[in-house]
Amino acid sequence: SADELVLFLGTADRNYTELTDDNTDFSLDFNTQFNLNDENTVEVKYGLSSFSRSREAETLRIGYSDINGGTNLSSSFDGVTDIDEIINEENINNQLIAIRSETNPSDAYEATWDLTAYYLMGEFFLGDWSKWLVGARAEDSKLVVDTFTTGSTVFAPVAIKAEVDDSDIFPSLNSTLFLTEELQLRLGYYQTKNRPDFRELANASFVDPEDGDVIKGNPDLVSALVDNYDARIEWYFSDTESVSFSYFNKSFDKPIERTLVTGGSLITFENAESGDLSGFELDFKKEFELNGNLSAFLNGNYTMIESEVQLVVDTVARNTEMQGQPDSLINLQIGLDDLEGGREYTIVYNHQGETMYAVAEQGLPNVVKEPRGELNLNFSQEIDSGIKVKAKLKNITDEAISLTQGGNIYREYKKGFEVSVGLSIPL
Repeated sequence: SADELVLFLGTADRNYTELTDDNTDFSLDFNTQFNLNDENTVEVKYGLSSFSRSREAETLRIGYSDINGGTNLSSSFDGVTDIDEIINEENINNQLIAIRSETNPSDAYEATWDLTAYYLMGEFFLGDWSKWLVGARAEDSKLVVDTFTTGSTVFAPVAIKAEVDDSDIFPSLNSTLFLTEELQLRLGYYQTKNRPDFRELANASFVDPEDGDVIKGNPDLVSALVDNYDARIEWYFSDTESVSFSYFNKSFDKPIERTLVTGGSLITFENAESGDLSGFELDFKKEFELNGNLSAFLNGNYTMIESEVQLVVDTVARNTEMQGQPDSLINLQIGLDDLEGGREYTIVYNHQGETMYAVAEQGLPNVVKEPRGELNLNFSQEIDSGIKVKAKLKNITDEAISLTQGGNIYREYKKGFEVSVGLSIPL
């Protein structure tokens, strides 16, 4: 019938991945204070840091077929819809199902990342109306990923190397203007760089463990330079209570975007030409004294975000939202503390607005992650001298994660409800 479910062996596989990382980190930080006069000082902070990371990754892919190498099931399996009744030890031993290796040389890669950084910054006051922080950070970074081309075979492997070599100096300038004793304005500019990670660079495919997407890296990626601008006004109406409102802007050169390869079965990464992200954020914190033993608090923030990237897809320039950036964020915390009983209760709600998931090729609609909320509950009970029992209920409402393309369901799944209990013991 039209509703009959048909299973193909070619769509069934098992992947086994082994990944080994070795990391070495080192840093030195110094602080020196200079007295300009009796009232003014300059605090100078400087230092260096270095790290070296290496990775070896290998994936073993196992596929299935009939005994002759075909992917269509024999008539003896007509009407069987449970994959475990098809692929099992008995059918393999009876030569109804065969195991085959689908591992390619590009399923393994080796990678290294070496970075050395130096920083210098000075902090000083101008009278009693402002504080300034001026600095710069120099970074020397080299990323190398070695793997093989997708068309390589075990008998004819073709090596391919991805290398991202950066040497930069990033300036920063921040100021705090004291408008009144309770009101202050913060202004800031700083420059950063977003570098691709190992998996984004490796010409190797891997399966995302959360959503099941097959993702392949791009060895031609380059780093993205980001100019950051921030303005924030803060009102502190007590030592622990405040309201703030901020504007932020990020300007990207060559941002890294997630793209959906034609056919919808593979996701990879591309450098866009440029990008811009800006928005507003409202943040607040309020405490309530209920009685001598009970207190409560309410924290929250709301963020509205607009973003745009200029990305060349199939030789055609397109303007679209930035991948991974929701159009809004809501975070809310409500807490109750029983000081005498040593108990703490916290309700946490997070909501993420519509988010670009992946840019599609050939003029097809982009894949979008629909808005979704998550509700969590945390509990803590002190039992003796700082020893606490903690319990967490995560994703209580278990709203579905829904990905759509042109209004149609691309993928939909649920993360599930989580319960955890732990014991905290101070040392």
